[in-house]
Amino acid sequence: MIENIYNKFNELFQEMSRVQTSTQESWEREASSNNSYFRREISNFYVSNTSNFKELRNDLKNLQQQMKGIKLNRDDREYIFNRLNELFQELHTTQDQVYKAKQREWQDRLRSSISKLEGVIQRLKESITYDENKLYDMQYKIVPNKWLYDHNQRMDTIRDKVYSKKEKIKDMNDSLYDMKSKLV
Repeated sequence: MIENIYNKFNELFQEMSRVQTSTQESWEREASSNNSYFRREISNFYVSNTSNFKELRNDLKNLQQQMKGIKLNRDDREYIFNRLNELFQELHTTQDQVYKAKQREWQDRLRSSISKLEGVIQRLKESITYDENKLYDMQYKIVPNKWLYDHNQRMDTIRDKVYSKKEKIKDMNDSLYDMKSKLV
């Protein structure tokens, strides 16, 4: 009777051992399959070859989410998480470099626009000086009565041009101030 109980226990332990071995083998196969899948997926990410950082970041986040609750052995899980972190860091660095390059390009274009606008303002000021000198000369010019109306009309036209140019300069100086404030 004790021998029967001993044999029964022995059979139960052997069955339990087989079930445990089978379960362990199944777990290891699934973990190996998961490891292969995630390593393959990670190897498909190339941060330096992308310009769509948002999409890549979302893809990395999705892959990171997929890993939660997945069967992986400790070393494989650690390797994959470390590799994901490296990819996130590489993405951040590349995105920062691209942002800074675009920022420099934008600032260069803005400086060029400022320089051009300053040139236009300077030419307008020179034109105003020319027109004001012309007006000064016209004021003291002796004109026969029959041409006086035309002469006054020309002077009024020049005064209007000077006024218009001064208004343009005022507007351009406001734009120039705005542009320079964006550079700071």
